[in-house]
Amino acid sequence: MINLHERHAIVAKNAIFKERGCVNYKALIEIYVGRKSSHFFLIQQAYQSKFRRHLDQDIMSIEPPHSYQKILMAFSASQMAHSADVSVHIGKCDAQRLFQTGEATSRGFKIDEGVVLEILSKRSIPQLKLTFSIYMHIYGHSYTKHFKNKCHGEFEEALRFVVKFLKNSPKYYAKVELY
Repeated sequence: MINLHERHAIVAKNAIFKERGCVNYKALIEIYVGRKSSHFFLIQQAYQSKFRRHLDQDIMSIEPPHSYQKILMAFSASQMAHSADVSVHIGKCDAQRLFQTGEATSRGFKIDEGVVLEILSKRSIPQLKLTFSIYMHIYGHSYTKHFKNKCHGEFEEALRFVVKFLKNSPKYYAKVELY
């Protein structure tokens, strides 16, 4: 019987090296976002021990490149650098920056990926949850609604999934088919 961290390492490996070249980014997001930073560290150690490779390097080596890779690397930096302490002030500032990330263009709406990735990489998961809650409180709608129908780029779709998972992972798991 394998321990939970080894199991998650195997799930990550299978998500990256899935048959037919399809990467299961949603499973990777669940591992990166749905675990405490101490557990995530143990998953990374188990991955390296079991497969003699670094999880982050395997994710970055996925071809063709995908927006999920950028988001996963931001979360990886976040997991390593920050504690679970949360600040309402930081949440308000980040919510305001997220609101301002969208700019009207002649083709509709565009997200400033750099700002979003900076926030994702510098904040803990609990801080991000608070930020998205504050965003909803201040602006009267979720961050994903801010660009839901206005843009359909790869980054925006990936970000939409991540934010939905962050805000309410039990709701996400309730909708996912078990296999």
